[in-house]
Amino acid sequence: MRITFLGYGSRGDVEPLLSIALEAKRRGHLPIFAAPSDFQEMIKLVELPFVKLEGNIQSILTSKEGLDLLAKGDSHRFLESISAVLQRYYKKIEEASLEACRGADLIVVGNLGLKEALCISAKFSIPAFVMSTFPAFPYTEEFPNFFITNKNLRLKWFNRWTYSLFDRVYWRNNKKYVDEFCEQLELQRFRGPMVKELMERKIRFLNMFSPLLVPTPKDWLETSVSCGRAYQDTKIKAAEKASPELVSWLQQGAKPVFFGFGSMPLLSSKEMFQTILNVLAETGQRGIISTGWSSAPLGKYPRDVFVVKSADYDWLFPQCIAAVHHGGCGTVHDSLRAGLPTVICAVISDQFYWGERVKSLGVGTWLNLKHFSHQRLLNGLKFCLEPSTLIRAQELSKKMRLEVNGAIKVVDFFEKVDFK
Repeated sequence: MRITFLGYGSRGDVEPLLSIALEAKRRGHLPIFAAPSDFQEMIKLVELPFVKLEGNIQSILTSKEGLDLLAKGDSHRFLESISAVLQRYYKKIEEASLEACRGADLIVVGNLGLKEALCISAKFSIPAFVMSTFPAFPYTEEFPNFFITNKNLRLKWFNRWTYSLFDRVYWRNNKKYVDEFCEQLELQRFRGPMVKELMERKIRFLNMFSPLLVPTPKDWLETSVSCGRAYQDTKIKAAEKASPELVSWLQQGAKPVFFGFGSMPLLSSKEMFQTILNVLAETGQRGIISTGWSSAPLGKYPRDVFVVKSADYDWLFPQCIAAVHHGGCGTVHDSLRAGLPTVICAVISDQFYWGERVKSLGVGTWLNLKHFSHQRLLNGLKFCLEPSTLIRAQELSKKMRLEVNGAIKVVDFFEKVDFK
């Protein structure tokens, strides 16, 4: 099969799609991968055909406009604003998406590709899949849509209503662009809202998160498939090989606490770094800080602190004692799979949801990065270092390591499903 992957967003959005594409390639299928230019090197490394999508999410989020959005910490505003920022690229994204989907047997999109999945699938009768790294799209009465609230509502119908509400808000923000794309493709306009249209048209949702962290709701439609987390490909991990200096540092003392904020640029890195150093000193812990999209303040760091740009979590996390990070779906799975009690410093969107899940499971806690402080970080880290928390994290880790890589389950599904 010729399978087109439309990967738009941050690394956390693109990487699971890439894992699925590589599994498909290993089985003899032909994957075509479309993504922003900042992922071109990664995709070429694994030798996949590449189509460039305009608009670099890293550039947007690290710009003054993007930092202002993150500083507000309002998921609803963020969705509205990011749509407004991205609209300047929509025409070119649509053109590139059409090019990438030409002759495709299947289309697979990420969280930010709903519009393309709906319109291109309808125009060319190509089966489409939406890969989701959080449970925000398929309706359920078992828990509410986290974009509306993280508090489980007493009435089941009220939980389900939150999905309808989110769907209407999402449709309001995107209807104009969907209508314009329909006109370009000479398609009849959709009535909306977005997720309802996708469900009615039997477009399938691939839920790429562990059922150990999010138990599969009994009322999900058969078009919502629980696949588990798709883990990183070995070629990508090899490109992030640890430096000899880091290997040596790890061998010189006790297991460190990992600090990392991935694709979320830090709003005040100097103050945050100093807070981290102070908390490490107070708790007597060593620390490794991964800066991700941020930069480390210049200066000399204590011997018990090591700073890196990025790292292979599969290799690094088993050598740590706990983790503090932004709470993206991938990093949450990586830290818990490694048995690390986790403090999530949530910035936006699903990160608050994953914080609640970690807290509910008793394997960590969370705080709003907007209210980051010495005392909050200290309290969170102390909880993670309690023997009972460490035991619960290890027990969860054992179960997660028995799960099949979600990429394998997805391609199994592609090969078995009847698309007629």
